[in-house]
Amino acid sequence: MSAVSASRASSDLTRDATEAVREMILRRQLAPGAQIRQVELAERLGLSRSPLRQALSALETEGLVTHEQQRGYFVTRMSSDHLSQVYRMRELLETELLRTARDPAPAELAALAERNAEVQLALDDASVTAMLVANRAFHFGLFELSPLGAIRADVERLWNTSEPYRATYLWLPTTRRRIVREHAQMLDALARGDRGRLVQIANRHRDAAREVVTDLLAVEAL
Repeated sequence: MSAVSASRASSDLTRDATEAVREMILRRQLAPGAQIRQVELAERLGLSRSPLRQALSALETEGLVTHEQQRGYFVTRMSSDHLSQVYRMRELLETELLRTARDPAPAELAALAERNAEVQLALDDASVTAMLVANRAFHFGLFELSPLGAIRADVERLWNTSEPYRATYLWLPTTRRRIVREHAQMLDALARGDRGRLVQIANRHRDAAREVVTDLLAVEAL
């Protein structure tokens, strides 16, 4: 095998390991606060420890796992206070992104509507990973209309931090119906050029998620 082929194969293994561990965290097969036992997990996934270590490093950057000196990796556990700060920062930063969003071209508006349709399909299929991917794609499609790239990068980091908790929120039947409906309302406000209405709906949408995730944290603390 050539050096290039070997490098590509290693990259593929790391990517596969990252996706596999992320999926386990989102499905709570690795619960918040759980220690990640690398030897056992590598055997479970049928991988060597090298791509798994690289995967855990990548997930640490995303905020899904935390490394403790002399102890190893743990699935990140959020406190209610931390969660409150994350959602407060999201509110401030996302508001700026939505207020500065340019008017979308008709094709861009249609693409956003298609992303919302993909959210509905994922919800119908009850696939947690597909739900998260489709939901994120919709919101970041809106955020990408803003020229504030540095703020958008910070928002992405904040989303990563709370992803395992948001996954549970997406499972609720009432949540599924409301998500798609409110996405459509956001698109209508965007099409009308009503940034104030867009921010108002987005805030209500985010607050509903924050309340459910906060309740989840309270249950876990018992």
